[in-house]
Amino acid sequence: MSESIPDLELIEIEKRLDGFAKSELARHVSSQMIDGLVRYVGCGVLPDSFLSAVLENDLVAAFELADDQNKAAMKYWAELLRSEIPRAAWGNAENVEQWCRTGGLLGRRLIGR
Repeated sequence: MSESIPDLELIEIEKRLDGFAKSELARHVSSQMIDGLVRYVGCGVLPDSFLSAVLENDLVAAFELADDQNKAAMKYWAELLRSEIPRAAWGNAENVEQWCRTGGLLGRRLIGR
């Protein structure tokens, strides 16, 4: 018998991820950046090097890797992390690695975390 996520929980996850596209950050960065964030938070797909640096809380690397649009949006990246991204998903490299290993929100729901 395979495990599944109840429909209500899937709807909750979908609403949370849809919220990223409506966030203040989405007005300042490309849709590809939002898509990468959704894949990471939802499924634990490791993002590009810039977003990985942001998630790992590595300010210097994030600025070195950011394009002009993301440099200008750094305040919004920080606000989104603080207010919308689960704390277990960011803060240092170990958290990011563990988030990917467990499959993001979907994987964590399946294993009951």
